[in-house]
Amino acid sequence: MKLVELWNELCTPKVRIITQGRKKKISRRMKEMPNLDTWKEVFEKIRDNTFLNGTDKPWRATFDWIIANSDNYVKVLEGNYDQNHEGITIDDSSYQSM
Repeated sequence: MKLVELWNELCTPKVRIITQGRKKKISRRMKEMPNLDTWKEVFEKIRDNTFLNGTDKPWRATFDWIIANSDNYVKVLEGNYDQNHEGITIDDSSYQSM
């Protein structure tokens, strides 16, 4: 599965087992966003962001978190977790339009 290979190339923790549940979620996310270059951009943002990669906190974005729903990867892609120059995480998800 190309999405798993791309995640394992760029992010941690590495995916080792692809369960039926993961297969279903991967299939759904790939139907929503079939462009692997876009997924690469999402994974690079996770890798390079100290909040998302767990450098600053015990929590980190995992493969299961990113494929869990249609919102998580979009928030990362759109910059909701981007950091300013002082390293403060900006999450403007409360300003979503309806």
